[in-house]
Amino acid sequence: MKVLLIYPTLGISHPDPPLGIAYIVSVLSENDVDVFIHDTSWDMNLDNTIDAIEEFKPDLVGISSSTINISNSFKIAFACKSVDEDIKICIGGPHPTVLPEETLQNKNVDFIVIGEGEITFLHLTRFLEGKMDVNKIKGIGYKKSLQCLQC
Repeated sequence: MKVLLIYPTLGISHPDPPLGIAYIVSVLSENDVDVFIHDTSWDMNLDNTIDAIEEFKPDLVGISSSTINISNSFKIAFACKSVDEDIKICIGGPHPTVLPEETLQNKNVDFIVIGEGEITFLHLTRFLEGKMDVNKIKGIGYKKSLQCLQC
């Protein structure tokens, strides 16, 4: 399983990736998941993001999003699906935690993480590998006909 994690910014530089993404990287790495962070803090350029997707070829892209950057998160989700429609997209962070149904209405979003994401995101990778039942994952949302099934 290859996972690409992205924190979309609004042109505001950050010296480090958000701590939540760092925690997820730590948990995934400890559990033999191939994980890479794509840093958009210096340049929110979709061409660079598309290049990273094409080079890394992830199975799953995790995008951390607050409400202020949800439109950039949706642009990244669209870019991922334009590279490969089979890439699964998961958005986590404050926005999907507070507005899960709204987040899932975006056609390019497959899953959301609600609340703390470290274990939930690991379990999502296990589900996508066929090693876990999605109904056993706490803190996840997914859709069927644009309805939030487990929020």
